[in-house]
Amino acid sequence: MANKLYAMEQLTEEVAKDVAASPQEWMRFLNTASRLYKYTFPEQLLIYAQRPEATAVASMEIWNQKMYRWIKKGSKGIALIDNTSGPKTKLRYVFDVQDTYKVRNLGKDPQLWNLPVEGEQLVADYLQEQLSLEDTEGGLAESLHQAAKESILSR
Repeated sequence: MANKLYAMEQLTEEVAKDVAASPQEWMRFLNTASRLYKYTFPEQLLIYAQRPEATAVASMEIWNQKMYRWIKKGSKGIALIDNTSGPKTKLRYVFDVQDTYKVRNLGKDPQLWNLPVEGEQLVADYLQEQLSLEDTEGGLAESLHQAAKESILSR
């Protein structure tokens, strides 16, 4: 288990470097992270590294007890580093909704947040106004890139 924990720590560092090195990779990461807003940044990095197409992830207990969904046989969990359960760091596993199926007559679908295409320009305009960004024709992607750059440079 220590080897796997070490491997996950290394993976977090590698993915962070990859994401920071390229605006395109950063946007792909943000696409995944936007669906996983309840997870910490390191957890989002690990989910992105292991399952970038994940849409809604949760522990087996949450899927079973709150969503009435069972994990499909043979599904592989997404490993996350858990340093909240006492003095010893360990791994915990979450599963994407695609790894589950509904319990008959009880199962629930997760509520997924979605930004409609027509709302992207509103968000871009808001970011430009609030952060005093220069006007560009790049839309939301360019506004997010500028906002991230300004955030880093202002430190």
